[in-house]
Amino acid sequence: MNAQSMDDIVEHNYQLMISREEGGMVLMAESVGGSGGVTKTGGRTIANYSFFFEPHTGEMVGFYLERNARVPDSALQGIVKLVFPPLQDLRPERYGATDILGYPDVPLTSLEVSGEAIAVLERTRKVYSERQQGKVKEQLEKLGL
Repeated sequence: MNAQSMDDIVEHNYQLMISREEGGMVLMAESVGGSGGVTKTGGRTIANYSFFFEPHTGEMVGFYLERNARVPDSALQGIVKLVFPPLQDLRPERYGATDILGYPDVPLTSLEVSGEAIAVLERTRKVYSERQQGKVKEQLEKLGL
């Protein structure tokens, strides 16, 4: 996998994570409030979102609770864990995706997933976190905090 195609897939995955369209993570969050459960740890809320992805490339197919007509037979199911700190903790570094796992909560390495796919999904997690932290920081600056 060359750097450009990895970047393209990571950008596709990120756009799907912030999408309010069919198969998007934000739409799922708004409609079902987290598909794999919500836990509270140390004052932080961690929401789990179910998604399907291609095991050879790491390209996300969509955020769905279960396999449907839009999900190819070859796709595997994964979980994205997003962290939301308590409202009084406004440090941007506390926001983002903490992990991307296989379903149900197993390391991707325990599934039949290529090394390239694991690298793409990890990079997607990092890009999502960095951009979300940047958005939080920008909002805090606008508020003078």
